[in-house]
Amino acid sequence: MAGEKANTENLEEMKGIIADFLNNDEFRMIKFENWVQLFKSFSEKIKERTVVVIDEFPYLVRENKSVPSEFQKIWDMHLSKNDKIMLIIVGSSISMMEKLLGSKSPLFGRRTAQLEIKPLNIFEISGVTGSK
Repeated sequence: MAGEKANTENLEEMKGIIADFLNNDEFRMIKFENWVQLFKSFSEKIKERTVVVIDEFPYLVRENKSVPSEFQKIWDMHLSKNDKIMLIIVGSSISMMEKLLGSKSPLFGRRTAQLEIKPLNIFEISGVTGSK
């Protein structure tokens, strides 16, 4: 999950998560200057279908205004050519997500689907968790 922290901290956290996922300590030692470098390296190492979810994506954008352009490059240069990785970006601010995916955004035209998840009520949650 992206946090309200510096871009470099979010990048380092994601690198650590990927290193753990890959079970690759060498990956953890690589110095990535940006998100494009991180995802390029990650996409080259993936051998099986993988879903990457970035929750609260707008936090990344708030800390680094070039993030939408970087993710445009990530998609165009790496992920659109690699059918093993599915990228899901999530945000709780509907207006911010609409802006990030709108016609004036670098990410425009790159989404496969868009889902708006409505809040769950207590009965729906208990059905999922098995609670009464």
